[in-house]
Amino acid sequence: MNKTKIILIAILTVAFLVRFAGINYGLPLWVVPDEPGSVFGSLKMIELKTLIPANHIGEFLNVLYYPPFISYLYIIPFSILLGFKFLFANIPAADFKNLAIIDLSWFFIIARFFSVIIGTITVWLVYKISKNIFKKDVSALLSAGFLSLALLHVSFSHWTRHWVWATFLLTLIIYFLSRQDFSPKKKYLWASLVAGIGMGINYQVGLSTVFMLFWFFFYDKLSLRKTLKERWPYAAIGIFLGLFILTIYVYPATTGARDLFADGKISFLDGFIFYFKNLLKTEPAFLFFTIVGFITSFIFQKKYFWNISFFSLFYIALFDLIYLNNGRYVLMLYPLFAITAGYGIQKLWEISPAKTKPFIFSAVFVTFVFMGANTLKFDYLLIKNDTRKQVLDWAILNIPEGSKIVVAAPLTRFPSTPEAIKEQEYIDAFSLRKIDRAEQNIGQKYRQGKKFHALNLYTVNNSWFEENLEKHMKNGNYQYFVFSPTLLERKNISPALYRQAETIKIFNGFNDEKMDIVEDNGGGFKNIYNLKNSGPTIVVKKLY
Repeated sequence: MNKTKIILIAILTVAFLVRFAGINYGLPLWVVPDEPGSVFGSLKMIELKTLIPANHIGEFLNVLYYPPFISYLYIIPFSILLGFKFLFANIPAADFKNLAIIDLSWFFIIARFFSVIIGTITVWLVYKISKNIFKKDVSALLSAGFLSLALLHVSFSHWTRHWVWATFLLTLIIYFLSRQDFSPKKKYLWASLVAGIGMGINYQVGLSTVFMLFWFFFYDKLSLRKTLKERWPYAAIGIFLGLFILTIYVYPATTGARDLFADGKISFLDGFIFYFKNLLKTEPAFLFFTIVGFITSFIFQKKYFWNISFFSLFYIALFDLIYLNNGRYVLMLYPLFAITAGYGIQKLWEISPAKTKPFIFSAVFVTFVFMGANTLKFDYLLIKNDTRKQVLDWAILNIPEGSKIVVAAPLTRFPSTPEAIKEQEYIDAFSLRKIDRAEQNIGQKYRQGKKFHALNLYTVNNSWFEENLEKHMKNGNYQYFVFSPTLLERKNISPALYRQAETIKIFNGFNDEKMDIVEDNGGGFKNIYNLKNSGPTIVVKKLY
């Protein structure tokens, strides 16, 4: 085995490990935004024995927010897991369904593992694309190294969200396009197939068709007139449109787009500034070498430069136009940035005089150490787990079973009794979730673990909090109050309500939801180092 393969294997191993670490984060709570959709969608298909959610639209609207192709991938492993669970549970089917809903941790772990694998494969594809285009092992390895440690890509490779899948599919399309041993027919047919499949995961993958056009004109420099005389372009268009129509047929999901003129503010420049600042906060070293790569490719690889530049500008401009700006939206461009950064370093090394090369080597070394440290700190916070999971584990160990507890923290839920759930239903019936109904309906002899008379009030209407919370806790002789100060502030709860109670435990986290490390860039790498724990600050009070 040669040196290049050994280094590549090492890079891929690191990429896998940093994405796998903390895979059980937050479970059994569902604290990662948008994550449950594809898991619940798959489970609902199994329950209803269907592959066409559109035939049961009312059942899916509240669980499946995006096209269903990711959910399809989970059906077989989820079915196997359900089979084993049912086989060894030895309980009636009705109770088994409720029992399964109460703790879906292993379903999330399986789904997250798919993302880990896909994220790692994307790193390998980046290596292959760079090698195909630039023919240099060094630039290819550097490109793979950049993506393997890129904080935003590492983060989203942990979760069962569509972004890492969309990024993978765009990268796969670029891989086919970069294959110089493929004929135009072969590369564009394969690329169209992947783009069509991508429409069944997220409509943003459809932007890859624009990249294909740019590649067609700027990189391959094919003649449109000659190409249109052949059959394969029409086949490619047919494949893409056919899969797109199929996606709409099986489930006409949301695009997540906003009303273009809802806020009356459309500024492409603002979009570019936003994403530049985001990258500067999250990946400053990665951003620096990406800029170096853009400059060197402009000088030495013009057809590559114009292709990726036009696409990147188009991509950011379009997102600024039809979507609200979010840090995660730039993730699909990360593989291109990594390829560009790797090439930039390799070319800079080639053209630099001998006396400057130690400085280049040192800068690259420090960059990878810096990126690795950020990623390891992120993984450490995941392994340490979310404050909401920490408080749940602490309560199970330290609070007596059956104690009366009010829980008011984002996405935080304690195992509860049917009596407490009935009480919450009286407060606000719309606040009950599927897991509440499952706990209410399951036969108590099948319940395991400690239970509390817990009011899980995160989803309760705001007006009830303001008008009734204090009186309800006093009249009901509640013993504990578990809350997030930021949530109480948002729900206009006076601090006087809980100041007199005895503080028995504080789990320090963020006090601003924009600092949540599992969402976008989590406030940048500085925030990752400043946080003691991931998740909001949560306080436990002993009442009355």
